[in-house]
Amino acid sequence: MTKINFLYTEIGRGHPHYLDGVRERLPPELIGRVADVFQVSSGLSRVAWKAAEAAYRLGGRGGLIGAVYNRLRLSNEPKRGGPIRYLLGRSLRRAYQRDGTPLMVGHPMVAALL
Repeated sequence: MTKINFLYTEIGRGHPHYLDGVRERLPPELIGRVADVFQVSSGLSRVAWKAAEAAYRLGGRGGLIGAVYNRLRLSNEPKRGGPIRYLLGRSLRRAYQRDGTPLMVGHPMVAALL
């Protein structure tokens, strides 16, 4: 029986829990590797994920930083590439690219990075 891997973001209010309901409904023998982007990433990729987490936390405080963060979010198109997206996805691609196991991700941005 094919297992399903799960990759969480662990960033945000709802995103850390999006996959929980799916996992709870599956028989345990169908659940494969369960990890988050911080466990899978390394080096500069992990630094980029930590920076994304910090930006999310600082952006939620409002003020000038919040305005800049919200502007970045609104201009953010998942399919558009760039060096930051490349860096965020590098470790994730290495970990899952050759793995034939189905992968469920906790955020559409992670799917775009892969």
